[in-house]
Amino acid sequence: MRGTRGIERWPGFGGSWGSVLALTYAETYPERVTELVCTGVRACFAEVQ
Repeated sequence: MRGTRGIERWPGFGGSWGSVLALTYAETYPERVTELVCTGVRACFAEVQ
């Protein structure tokens, strides 16, 4: 959606599970995010073997 609207960068916002998605998006595309607003952040850890 961002690209089809001609938007170069935008803020990320998320609450609870949405905060995980916003953080993941910002990590994947840091050049496309201006800032992050995250509430109720949840920690997700993968088991490392």
